Amino acid sequence: MPPADGIPVNEISDERELTKSIRQQTCISLRDAEFKRSWDMLMARHAELQG
Repeated sequence: MPPADGIPVNEISDERELTKSIRQQTCISLRDAEFKRSWDMLMARHAELQG
């Protein structure tokens, strides 16, 4: 899936502010709940794109 079709990093967590700037690494460590939420959102987005 192209990055443009992915999940915005700021939508992954309600507990902390996740942002990405050009100076930050593109790799972040997710907490368990954040990983589950991002995975669920990514799978829903994938299903939406598949029609």
